[in-house]
Amino acid sequence: MAAQNDTLTKIFFELGRVLHPLEDAVSSPQAFATFAQKLGWDVDDVPQPIKDLGKNALVLNNIISDAVKGDFKLENALQIKEAISKIIQAINAINTSADNLFPAKLRADNFKTVFPIQLIEYLLTDYLNRYQSTVLSSLKAFGIIKIGYVLPQGNRPGFIQTTFDFNSLPTIFQSPGLIFKNAFGWGTPEFNFAEFSKILENLFSALNAEVLTALIPGEVYNKIARTPSEFQFS
Repeated sequence: MAAQNDTLTKIFFELGRVLHPLEDAVSSPQAFATFAQKLGWDVDDVPQPIKDLGKNALVLNNIISDAVKGDFKLENALQIKEAISKIIQAINAINTSADNLFPAKLRADNFKTVFPIQLIEYLLTDYLNRYQSTVLSSLKAFGIIKIGYVLPQGNRPGFIQTTFDFNSLPTIFQSPGLIFKNAFGWGTPEFNFAEFSKILENLFSALNAEVLTALIPGEVYNKIARTPSEFQFS
């Protein structure tokens, strides 16, 4: 039973880490403006449905904090389950809330529909980046997590967009080579060596292997960058 409690405690502790950026984001209008900017939204205040979501996240975090400090009990699990249900309801409520609860510029760019999905993807990616970087690197390599820049459009500023594409899994299993092509442009003129080498570095570091990087002289690069037909043998 003790081992089971330890496992639940760890799971709920990690859940608190996932939601922590949300608590910070709704702590003030300025904090939310900064947070929303990362997701491509220009806001001046925290819409009420977002405030409600933040309050529920804070309640859950407090319950988790109390639970992990002492002996985990069934009562704690029931409280956490109820708090999670309220967070899910609060996220869904963003889409169903009255339009007048959001500024006109947010309504014009479909904030109510787009933001809830963005929020979930951002929180998960932020958590993986902070605490599970190897998992993040793997998901990016498989093309499940895709990150790219979105140009300014409408009332929205430019931003770095993160999306989860689980639909790519069947294709990857049928053609494993697509993992590298989709993630890094392998085999194409757009091969992203910098990103590829970064993921390799993270992987070997996770395996406790020593990783060293160094710049190569220009003349060496020019030779190894040639295609086989360009080499001349005497």
